[in-house]
Amino acid sequence: MSTINFKNNVVNHVVRLSSRYLIFFIIAGIAYYLSKAILSENYTHIFVVAFALLFIFAVRFWRVSFFLAIVWLITGGALRKWVFPGYEKVFFFAPYIILSAVYLRFIGQRVISEKTIIGHTGINLIISFFLLWGVFEAFNPNLPEFVVGIIGLVIYFYFVPLLFITRYIFKDRQSILRFFKAFAVSAVPLLLLSIMQYFSPPDSPINTYVRTTESSIATAGQFVRVTSTFSYISGYTQYLEVLIMVIAYLLTIKGLSKRFVLFLYGLLPFTLVSLFMTGSRGPVAFSIIFILVYLTLVFTRNQGRRKRNVMHLISALLVGIVLISSTFIGKESYSSFSERASESSDIIPRIILTYTAPFRFFDKAGIVGFGIGSTYQGVQEQFGVGSMWRKMGIGFEEEPGRIMLELGLIGFIMAYYIRFAIVRRFWILSKKTNRIDLKNLAIAVFIFLFPFFIGINVLAFNQIANFFYWFFSGFLLAISDIDKNETTTGYNLSPR
Repeated sequence: MSTINFKNNVVNHVVRLSSRYLIFFIIAGIAYYLSKAILSENYTHIFVVAFALLFIFAVRFWRVSFFLAIVWLITGGALRKWVFPGYEKVFFFAPYIILSAVYLRFIGQRVISEKTIIGHTGINLIISFFLLWGVFEAFNPNLPEFVVGIIGLVIYFYFVPLLFITRYIFKDRQSILRFFKAFAVSAVPLLLLSIMQYFSPPDSPINTYVRTTESSIATAGQFVRVTSTFSYISGYTQYLEVLIMVIAYLLTIKGLSKRFVLFLYGLLPFTLVSLFMTGSRGPVAFSIIFILVYLTLVFTRNQGRRKRNVMHLISALLVGIVLISSTFIGKESYSSFSERASESSDIIPRIILTYTAPFRFFDKAGIVGFGIGSTYQGVQEQFGVGSMWRKMGIGFEEEPGRIMLELGLIGFIMAYYIRFAIVRRFWILSKKTNRIDLKNLAIAVFIFLFPFFIGINVLAFNQIANFFYWFFSGFLLAISDIDKNETTTGYNLSPR
């Protein structure tokens, strides 16, 4: 035993010493590179240096950097649209750089301490097979360039490690509660910005997307469809769906101050108004359905404590209805949204297209498809996939059809089986745990993830949705760990 400990100590010492020297040389090289960049006024070089420093910081403080990645995903669109509009592609990769460092540090710590890197989720095997299939698809001869396959692998798999890392970020219920409260409070400036955008003209500097012109700004009636700090509408609506889930969950647990509960009473209608301002019918419908289903499940799953668990959420909904129907901002946003929704007659056809797309495209995709990443909107201009898109049959938009085209029948089945397995395990977890707050969290995440399984919400081709999907999927292990630890130690968090 002493020999083993001695070897481990030697290995750890060598790793730490090597890391220090490596960091020293990296910093020295960056300093030299930065001095040349400044002298030559090459801003691209400066960005490279900045991201290198960001990577070092993220490796050193990986837990803090995990939350930094969330902040960047939420606010990074502002940098891309308004601060550095000519370098929007550079800043697009910033969260990937941060998470790369987080992954590296996490894996390094687990290897050094000789601990298991991947926790048991019950779906590890199918995820492994799906990853192998993705690598196989990256070599698909239909792809115009191999780099398209690499981009496809990033799109599908880069955020998957969050499924295993989240449990080490949230080790107890207090940490979950702190994060959700901070998430709710931080939403206020984003919602205020969306109101400013809504009542500003389309040619206002605050109303823009990444690389767009005034004519491309979407409107609903006389008002723009807001994006807040996000690059596009789809990213902002996905964020608002997450925010609805967080607010609903917080309103059904105990332990919050009266002041914070009143804050949530105002935040819920504020969020719904912002959803109306996006003009997006699907997210508005999802948010309403989410609240109703969540209320029902919380009410039926927590017998004996039903009134306590749902009264705040019901009260907040009633307050929201009053505020939306009686305030100028509420009435204008709802009127504009309802006008757009009433003029749209393609809702049923689009739903039908979503579920028939895999069958329509199967004869083109076959068993292996056209290759991973081949339908991703970001590769069209740079890698010449236009001819391949014509071969597929232009007109694909719904995610189920796109996954069928990219991965073929085998990849399609594996992709949706993984989504089914995750929501199924959250459903089981919501029945298994007896702690109210953990049970309600499992229910909330189950409802949030369900639209991704049935193909309504886009996952693979929406960066914001992709991150939050795997991030909240990680609560599968986090909730299980917390529930198990507190059962073993007999720990009870008052005043739950």
